[in-house]
Amino acid sequence: MTTATDRYLFTNDWADARQRLNLLEEVFDPGTIRHLEHLGVSKGWHCLEVGAGAGSIAIWLSTRIGSAGRVLATDSNISLLEPVKLPNLNVQRHDILADDLPERSFDLIHIRALLCHLPERERALDGIVASLKPGGWLLVEEPDFVSQHLVSTDKDAQALFRKVTDAKAQLDEVRGFDAYYGRCVFDALRRRGMSKVAAEGRAPITAGASPMARFWTVSLMQIHGAFLAAGEVTDNDLRAYTDLLADPSNVFIWPVMVATWAQKGE
Repeated sequence: MTTATDRYLFTNDWADARQRLNLLEEVFDPGTIRHLEHLGVSKGWHCLEVGAGAGSIAIWLSTRIGSAGRVLATDSNISLLEPVKLPNLNVQRHDILADDLPERSFDLIHIRALLCHLPERERALDGIVASLKPGGWLLVEEPDFVSQHLVSTDKDAQALFRKVTDAKAQLDEVRGFDAYYGRCVFDALRRRGMSKVAAEGRAPITAGASPMARFWTVSLMQIHGAFLAAGEVTDNDLRAYTDLLADPSNVFIWPVMVATWAQKGE
């Protein structure tokens, strides 16, 4: 059986995984929290955070819902979640493709940057929708790489940036990653009978050495070996790319994070 960790390169057992996830949280948590507040998350809700990573949103949810509510935070590797101790938060090792979820159990389910990594994302989404209570809300945040770009008049820098991003796209395609899944979620939720479907995309634009640039630098470190093994780029290419990311004079448009939300029918 296929599992969520098959061919997944960004595992939580890597030495610097917490740093990588903390940078991701720093960039995207404000937008996520804004959407959660808009959906009305409140005292007493039962919430599920799928692929909870280092746990920042699970912690926010736990604080928001109070002692009468419950949060279940799941991940295929819970090593970064285990230190989090809150009375209304339950941490559970769970593979979204291999393990069942309780049906009709949650007022809110949140997922961020998870389904894009799963070749069997449609099956995973079926299980997630089934776990919502009637009237419950689903918030799915997935990237769309349509906007990724280095803003520069330096042709050599542009060529290097494109070479490395194209090599990563090929590496992603082999393992079933969908770099454009963010745009697909809206229709995927409509096809499952969800109501009040809406979506919004946000594309960070930052200088080099910003938290977003550092996130990509750390991510590159984690998959460095896989990059070289694929043979599309050299170690010198990756070093030069890292220098681009570290240079505050460079400006980058990063992938759009598309937030899509919908309510399950009564």
